Amino acid sequence: MSAIGRRIVKSQEDMEKKDYESAATAMFQALDATAKKRYPKEPFVGNRVRSLITDQEDIISRIGFGTIVIGSNYGGATLAQAIWKFARNPLIQDGELDPRMSFENDLGVTAIGDVWNFNPSFLMGLSIAIVSAKENAGEAEFLKGGVFENGVYVPFQSMWGAEDMVRHILRIKKLSS
Repeated sequence: MSAIGRRIVKSQEDMEKKDYESAATAMFQALDATAKKRYPKEPFVGNRVRSLITDQEDIISRIGFGTIVIGSNYGGATLAQAIWKFARNPLIQDGELDPRMSFENDLGVTAIGDVWNFNPSFLMGLSIAIVSAKENAGEAEFLKGGVFENGVYVPFQSMWGAEDMVRHILRIKKLSS
């Protein structure tokens, strides 16, 4: 069992229990490991993580918010900056979410100044973005469930490393940089 696979499974289990802080902690460990695979020459973990979130922002937002949001700035921060500053760093370094971040919003995402409130589906979007990252194609950890999108049921298990397939099913056209 790989570290990334174990962390994603743990995150899924915690999401089922509605323990979103624990789910996010496990997920950010998988995010860090995936970002290191994608950007092995980048010495700074923050740059790697923010870059991966930016790369996968279309998948994260489509699942997490129900619409594709790329490069938007909320309350003076991009999605990647807010996740790093208010969620990933405090959870991994301090063991708890920054009080300005929560996963209790039924409406999607609300960013007012420094306060970010996400729908728990955001964590599912982040999970799918990590699982589907091309660098995780060799993962084989069994994942329960799946998503039903555009008339197609896609088991999570089939998403390992299948970034292009996930974008196709979600009808996302990746813009070239």
